[in-house]
Amino acid sequence: MGMPFACPISGWMFNRFQGLLYPPWVRSVLEMAGWHLPEGGKVLDVGGGTGTMGRLIAGPRKLSVWVADPAPGMLRHGRGIHPVLARAPGLPFRRGIFDAVCAGEALHHFRSPGEALEEMVHLLAPKGFLILYDFDPTTLLGGMLQRAEKLFGEPGNFFAPQRLRERLSRMGMHARIFQKGFRYVLLASPARHPVLEEVSP
Repeated sequence: MGMPFACPISGWMFNRFQGLLYPPWVRSVLEMAGWHLPEGGKVLDVGGGTGTMGRLIAGPRKLSVWVADPAPGMLRHGRGIHPVLARAPGLPFRRGIFDAVCAGEALHHFRSPGEALEEMVHLLAPKGFLILYDFDPTTLLGGMLQRAEKLFGEPGNFFAPQRLRERLSRMGMHARIFQKGFRYVLLASPARHPVLEEVSP
């Protein structure tokens, strides 16, 4: 999760340029999901680095964005966030306190992604959302990224979106997948309600 070994300037670079990794259609899904969160709600960005994904979900609304990452150099450069030096699993929060828990291009870095997913689900409020943005390893580019990650010593724990939805279903989560090319966003909730159908890219 995150990059605890990051060089001193990596946090600054991520803060300035990580937004470029989120195509317009991904931003649209994140922002629309954010508008369905309660005013003053809490968003947790897991492995979030400088908090780009959490801030995209919050948009212009008065939402509280918390970012958990094991790299202090990343957290130091986050703007408008509550930084927490931590990794998943092992997040220092009570169950059921977040209106949204997200992970952007981070799940494949987790050493124990299954445990991390269960923990993230447990942190959700009853009508909260789990929002995951990652790469599909069954596509050509996604598969290349997975091989490159493993080559450089990363876990490379990429999930095909359908496999991830099935895993979350076993946890009692209802999920919807948005995908274009090798990128996908999965939006899930512990309760089936209209918001899952209302959000669109």
